[in-house]
Amino acid sequence: MTPPLPGDRTDGPRSPLTVPLLTAVLAALAVAAAVFAGPEPARGALAVTGTVAGL
Repeated sequence: MTPPLPGDRTDGPRSPLTVPLLTAVLAALAVAAAVFAGPEPARGALAVTGTVAGL
């Protein structure tokens, strides 16, 4: 890989894990919201389905 040219912007995420980690956190929050918003008898199924879908 060539070094950046003078004037090029080199700022930004330094780690390739930033986007996948953010996506995983948002997915976990969405699953938690769906579990708590769902009816009481369906919460277990919602949690399992959401967790499997997030993987």
